[in-house]
Amino acid sequence: MPLTGIILGQQITQKMALKGQAGSQTVNFANALGNGIVTSILATNVYNGVTTGMGPGMGVGTGKISGLVGFVVGMNIYNMMIAKGFTGSQQLNTALAIGEAFAEHVSSLGIVNSTGGPVALGAPPIFGGKGAITGIIGSLVGQQILTFMSASGFTGSQTLNLTMAVGEGIAISMAATFVITTIVGVPAPPPAGPVPVGGAEVGKLV
Repeated sequence: MPLTGIILGQQITQKMALKGQAGSQTVNFANALGNGIVTSILATNVYNGVTTGMGPGMGVGTGKISGLVGFVVGMNIYNMMIAKGFTGSQQLNTALAIGEAFAEHVSSLGIVNSTGGPVALGAPPIFGGKGAITGIIGSLVGQQILTFMSASGFTGSQTLNLTMAVGEGIAISMAATFVITTIVGVPAPPPAGPVPVGGAEVGKLV
């Protein structure tokens, strides 16, 4: 199952409840966050990696996001909140709930699909692909969250600042991650291959 906004929203709701945040609007708030975050990430993310393995040929890569830690994501969001004037214990709990839910969601459900060459076959830890996700821009994530927030009736004066803080915290966190892929394909037969080769791959987080 790929990244799904409503599932992320449910995870945020659960994390908020564990931290004593269970008001009447919590579900709508969490779902707006989940849908906004996932919609933006799926629309803009790009994966680029370098590959090693056997070739020549074309390979299809599959990998996972590594390096997301819920507490770190939450603190990145909270630091952005502080920069925009949000302080207090409840803001910290909110940021940590979002961060923990986001890290769990992406780490468990996020899949990176790629294609590339001339590496046709390579498996970690020695071979395969390694790279990073780019294209996730904090302001765009924040604007997408704001769209869902507005649709759910959240239109207070601080809504924009809150959504931007979350978006920027998410973008900072994703920029610190990395991806390892396993490449599957058919190398060229002798005499052209299979031989050790290096190459590149491109793809997306889905």
